[in-house]
Amino acid sequence: MIIKLTQGKIASVSRKDYHFLNQWKWFVSSFNGRYYAATGQGKNRRRMHRVIAERCGLDISGQIDHRDGDSLNNVRSNLRPATQVQNSQNRGKPKNNTSGYKGVSWCKQCAKWRAVIQVSGKQKSLGRFTSKQQAAQTYRKAAKDSHGEFAKC
Repeated sequence: MIIKLTQGKIASVSRKDYHFLNQWKWFVSSFNGRYYAATGQGKNRRRMHRVIAERCGLDISGQIDHRDGDSLNNVRSNLRPATQVQNSQNRGKPKNNTSGYKGVSWCKQCAKWRAVIQVSGKQKSLGRFTSKQQAAQTYRKAAKDSHGEFAKC
């Protein structure tokens, strides 16, 4: 089901939560370049995905991750508790990415595509490749091996 927000945005929610959530007026809130549904002001501000997570009995002491990366998709099955590291592992490629693949960039010095991954807070080189597709395939495998269900490729 859909809840209308400000700025022409919408949030998707499960049928179980629709009527409960409609007791508040929801607006679009921007944080780190992402849109979220929020209600309230100041210290009383709450994000929709955290309200739903708490209602579902999820642990909200840490972060709540959107499985599909869409921060306005607040359907119950799309929400899961996550650490900050897990949440960042589930981010897509940066906006300034030019290769089209997460973890892949062009190395001018060696004139090859390079694949890198962040593991335990450290950047790890996965190698240099003649094609960006090879580099992307290597990144995907490494992400699934190290990030598990939080791997976003």
